[in-house]
Amino acid sequence: MSSPVPPGAVRPGPHTATGTVPGPPVPVALRWANPAQLTPVFPLRPRWSVIDVVLAAAAFVVLPLVLGLALGPVLRGRAFDEGGGIFLSLVLTWTVLLGACLISSRTRGFGSLARDFGLRFRWVDLVIGLLASVVLRIVTAVVAVIVVLLTGATEPLQSNGDLFLAGSSTVWLIVNAGIGATLISPLLEELFFRGLLLRAVQNQVWLGRWRRQPAAPVPGTAAPPTKPARVNPARVRPATVKRPLVRSSVIAALLSAVVFGCAHLGQLDDPRSVVIQFASIFCIGLANAGLTLWFGRLGPAVLTHVFFNGTSILLALLLTSAGVAS
Repeated sequence: MSSPVPPGAVRPGPHTATGTVPGPPVPVALRWANPAQLTPVFPLRPRWSVIDVVLAAAAFVVLPLVLGLALGPVLRGRAFDEGGGIFLSLVLTWTVLLGACLISSRTRGFGSLARDFGLRFRWVDLVIGLLASVVLRIVTAVVAVIVVLLTGATEPLQSNGDLFLAGSSTVWLIVNAGIGATLISPLLEELFFRGLLLRAVQNQVWLGRWRRQPAAPVPGTAAPPTKPARVNPARVRPATVKRPLVRSSVIAALLSAVVFGCAHLGQLDDPRSVVIQFASIFCIGLANAGLTLWFGRLGPAVLTHVFFNGTSILLALLLTSAGVAS
């Protein structure tokens, strides 16, 4: 006879945070949760939250100002290749993205990027990422064509991809575009936007605070545990369900895609380019959120982002050399 289940509890299938547990297959709705947060008795909620995302956003604003004030007197009057400036900007961005996730996980979560944010890969993710990137490339091309046809303008379009091509050295092109934009940025952006941000919003909407409401023990069985096994109760706590998981996941996917789109507007000042950039990045963010929720890991989203960015850099090179883009 099974143990009693407190109100708001979930019963996952064979793959849970604590190992193999007998039971029925995980329903599709529960697959949208972070697998590490599902237990046979109740869902778990790490203490990292939307507040961690807000603090990371504040760091994006504060750190450049602090570094500018600190390094300004040292760099003033010295020749500095534009490619080097782009690289320093990328390093600063990577530091904030990775730092926010590491600090949140180590101090307020499971202590593992894999368990907290689903940073796991499988070989099949290569195929999923390639196919998804092809579909997204078609979607973003259609968006661009529609905007151009509606506006009727003929000026070259702007693209954030041009930033990675800046600099007078081939070395910076390889470092910034070939390695930074194509490999490192997709990994860390997915870790932050589809890991920390997506799951933080999902948990905020889906889960409520745990209130001790022990169910009456079934004769011959032990009462359900009040703490999940192998987790630090000061950082990960049991929770109750306050809203449907599907609704919470849709809200999280939409919000993460909007924030992702806004974060990529960069230095664009052409209204057409801004509309195209936001719409395209929003579609990418929404698709990658869907992949993350469905597969329960970041692998498919990361590789989709890698393939998409790689083709974006190639297209930027081709369009710039042809004079179509500025």
